[in-house]
Amino acid sequence: MNYKMWKRFWKPVKKNLYKDEMKRYLEWNNSVEAEFSSERLLQMFHNYLDKEDLVGADAAKKHLHMGFARAKPYGQNMGALEGDPEIEEDQQAIDHAKGGRIFYHRWKEAQQNPKYIKMRRSVFKK
Repeated sequence: MNYKMWKRFWKPVKKNLYKDEMKRYLEWNNSVEAEFSSERLLQMFHNYLDKEDLVGADAAKKHLHMGFARAKPYGQNMGALEGDPEIEEDQQAIDHAKGGRIFYHRWKEAQQNPKYIKMRRSVFKK
C-alpha cells in the first residue's frame, strides 16, 4: 500500500519509502529464515549508513526490532530456549524463539554501531 502526501502544486510524494523493500524480510518462523532475513536487513542497514542515509538506517533497525518483537509472543523467547516445561513440547514455539533471538542479536548489533550512533548524535543534538 502506498501512502501519498500532497505537496504544493498537487505533486504526489511517496511516504514510507523503505517499508516496501524491507517488509518482505520479516521472516522469523524458524532459524534458517530468521538468519537470512536478519542478515539481509543488517546488510541494508550498513548500506544506508555508507550512503549516510540516517532515515533508511533507522528503518532497517526498526525492522530488525520488529522481527524480534513479533516472534517474542509465540515462543516467549527466553522460556522456550531455556527449557520451560510448558513450552518444551511445542517445537513451533521453540523455532519462533530461536528466530526471535537471531533478530535480537542483529538488532543489538545495529543499535551499537559506532557510525550509526555518531550520525544520530549529529542530527539529534541535545
